Amino acid sequence: MVYEKIKCDICGKSFETKEQIAQHKQNTHVDKKNIKSSKSVKALIVIGMVAVIAGGVYWSQTSNNQPMVDDVRCDPTEFVDYHIHAHLDIFIDGLPYAIPAGVGIKPNECLFWLHTHNTSGVIHIEAPANKDFTLGQFFSVWGQTFSNTQIFDKMTTDKETLHVYVNGKEVNGDLRNIKINAHDEIAIVYGTSPIIIPSIYDFGGL
Repeated sequence: MVYEKIKCDICGKSFETKEQIAQHKQNTHVDKKNIKSSKSVKALIVIGMVAVIAGGVYWSQTSNNQPMVDDVRCDPTEFVDYHIHAHLDIFIDGLPYAIPAGVGIKPNECLFWLHTHNTSGVIHIEAPANKDFTLGQFFSVWGQTFSNTQIFDKMTTDKETLHVYVNGKEVNGDLRNIKINAHDEIAIVYGTSPIIIPSIYDFGGL
């Protein structure tokens, strides 16, 4: 007995059983619309992933491109995540030295995490996270020289000495590494000391 072969109604190829032709159609004649649809979905997924990655890279580069001085960044807006204030007095040969307003502020551009708003000597620390900031970093942002042997253009000698006091107590060691804490009163004294070394400051609610 001769069995009549079954032909594929799409391509005309012959098969001996219905199972064979069904498998053939599954392997050879897949629905083109489904293929296109699947490819479209995959393409959209890929495009979405690329957009997300590109966006992340953009924001990362935007953040990284902000000016940085001594590990202190200058950001377009002020932060409130970590917001404290300290006060700095500077005495040169017994006379007070005015700390200018706008230290660490680039108008219409950005503010460094350490900055001043006026001539009161109040240092504003406004950063995206709680971290230690130092007296040396403030001077770096200010663009002024400060070390154990020099402040501005004033060098220490046998007669002209440099001392730093925090809340009325003298601090030794690397003066640039003095940590700035909330409501600290910091006094830098070069040469002749003032009559009184300030130990507290009225922050007026800051």
